[in-house]
Amino acid sequence: MPGTVIPAEPRQERAKRTREQILAAAARTFEEVGYTAARLDDIARDAQVTKGALYFHFRSKADLARAVLEAHHGRWDEIGREVARRGTDPLTGLVALSFAVATNFRTNEIARAGVRLGNEYRLIDAELPTPFIGWVARLTEQLRAAEAEGLLRPGIDCGAAARAIVAGYFGLQEMSVRLASGRDVAQRLREWWQLFLPALTDEARARAVLAGVTDRGTLRRPV
Repeated sequence: MPGTVIPAEPRQERAKRTREQILAAAARTFEEVGYTAARLDDIARDAQVTKGALYFHFRSKADLARAVLEAHHGRWDEIGREVARRGTDPLTGLVALSFAVATNFRTNEIARAGVRLGNEYRLIDAELPTPFIGWVARLTEQLRAAEAEGLLRPGIDCGAAARAIVAGYFGLQEMSVRLASGRDVAQRLREWWQLFLPALTDEARARAVLAGVTDRGTLRRPV
């Protein structure tokens, strides 16, 4: 309507949007060139903000790298909650979670940047989130729930199994990055589960669990 005044974007929302733009631009830069070669001028230009706006939100390149890693780790919690809402059994949920994390890696620039920054942690002068510990704890709890429901082979050490799963996943993810730019991580993950899952449960259940989970981490409906 003529004369209608469009309200200005609230300052808090504008600041949040600017911060997200900077984080996304930083993720693209860190993923492409790594921490050492990344330049704040290039990140600000990609984010379409001034250098002053960048420094308003982040004190330094190290602070920006830390924020990207924190966003990366925070997304894992969201993925865990999304998978849990599907209401499947603990063992299927664990396998679905691994494929959902792999999907996030393929499709999320913050995840890919987080992985590269995690590998370059010695170069970053900031206190960074501790890797692996949270995943080991989460998967140990999931495996214990599966054990309580009688889904695991007798005598499984849930903590040791969780450590093996975490090590296996991050190892195959790194191989996928190096050899195929991460494009085949879901295929390599499925191959890995075909080998490892029968060590956790009987072969019939292992086949059923893998058949019921898509490469995206969603559940297939029974035919």
